[in-house]
Amino acid sequence: MTRRRIDPQRPLAEEARRLLQNDLAAIAAGLAHAREHRDEGLHDARKAIKKARALLKLLRTADEPFYAVENARLRDLSRSFADARNAASLVEAVERLRAAYPDHAKALIALKARLEMRRDAHVIDGDVLGGRIEEGLERVEQMRLDMDRWQLPAEPDAAAAVLAAGVKANLRRAQRALKRAEAQTQDEDFHDLRKAVKAHWTQLGLLRELWPQRVKKKRARLEELGERLGEHNDLAALVLLFRSRELDLTTSRLKRLRRISAKTKAVLAHSTTKSARRLVGSPPKHLESAFVERLQADGELAAAADSAPFGRPM
Repeated sequence: MTRRRIDPQRPLAEEARRLLQNDLAAIAAGLAHAREHRDEGLHDARKAIKKARALLKLLRTADEPFYAVENARLRDLSRSFADARNAASLVEAVERLRAAYPDHAKALIALKARLEMRRDAHVIDGDVLGGRIEEGLERVEQMRLDMDRWQLPAEPDAAAAVLAAGVKANLRRAQRALKRAEAQTQDEDFHDLRKAVKAHWTQLGLLRELWPQRVKKKRARLEELGERLGEHNDLAALVLLFRSRELDLTTSRLKRLRRISAKTKAVLAHSTTKSARRLVGSPPKHLESAFVERLQADGELAAAADSAPFGRPM
């Protein structure tokens, strides 16, 4: 399995291009798979897109113009396949409610049936899907070709500064979203918090060999937090759908379903903000200097290994 982490013994530019190349290959593989297995392939492609965007955000300050163009490409590609996935997520949200509220099983089963019909109506037409897949593959190929113009730092000091800036910028986004979520409990703030949490989880994975502390347990907690924030997002969309009166439900049943959905969403809001306060605080002190130290030390080891009579050990 290809390692998805930055190797401090290698130049950052080399590692960044390797990682983005692998992410683009995963996106292309997901899109190609979607020709025969739509849901599974698109799900894999969108996961790979999120990883690629987190990598670009981490290295943003190295080349702002490159980031702006390529991040927009990936964002637009993900959005082109979002409708069907969003409709399916509501069905999954109702399944979770059904497990949590067995006394409301009858109403939730009826709701699930309506949401399944709605999901199927949101399925992208086969010809349209095929066109979007081909457009997506062309976009991925263009990104692969454009990597040659990605300006990345060569020296350890500059590389460390870029990495530390990327981590801190994402944590500031998370902290702002958390502050707004706690003060106003607006759904979009929880959505922004989720995106920042997911990005932090990905970036910690990329930096696990440079980070001054062990990250395995924290990444596990971040992953769990991201999942719960995703459940909150699904319920927010479900409550919004109830308000639209799009679903053909009786008034009494609609009120019951809105009540249990809103109650569950409120519980998730409380628990996720509590967890986020612990997980998206300030980064370790002297993060940049820790990165510099590790990059310089491992770079010297790599240079020594490469100059040895038999080169670097396998």
